[in-house]
Amino acid sequence: MKLNPYILIAKVGKPHGLGGEVFVHVFGDDPHDLKRFPDLYFYKHEQYTPLEPFTMTVRGNGVIVHFEGLHSREKAREYCHLEIYAKKEDLPETEEGEYYYIDLINCRCICMEEELGLIQRMVNYGSCDLFEVKKESGKLFYIPFINELIQEIRLEEKTIYFNDLDGYI
Repeated sequence: MKLNPYILIAKVGKPHGLGGEVFVHVFGDDPHDLKRFPDLYFYKHEQYTPLEPFTMTVRGNGVIVHFEGLHSREKAREYCHLEIYAKKEDLPETEEGEYYYIDLINCRCICMEEELGLIQRMVNYGSCDLFEVKKESGKLFYIPFINELIQEIRLEEKTIYFNDLDGYI
């Protein structure tokens, strides 16, 4: 399986004001992360296109961005819903036992030699992160991402081995 060298880090929202600014929803803990990557890309027309230079203002968890050359609300509408990507190689290295969610997506889940399904996405409804797993039948279920349930994560095999999940699923 060929891995995508890009990772989704943000998405453009609606226009802000009359001068061409847009809201940008940054996926991550720190909205300033948008400026920490050396290169960013839009995904449009089935290709990754380098972003124009931009300035940004952080307001709480939101970011207002002004792309160079974008000077009207009408033009800003053309950017709505575009996804912003960074190169995965530009992400900081993870520590032992830390993982980027993107690496866990599509991992097979195995519990006591039984294949449970594939991880579709990671979610958090407040108490802890959860693996959203899709069975072969199409049914979705959730497994808490807590250390005592995980026996081993083998990213190179795209497989996660779980201890006994009785009472959790």
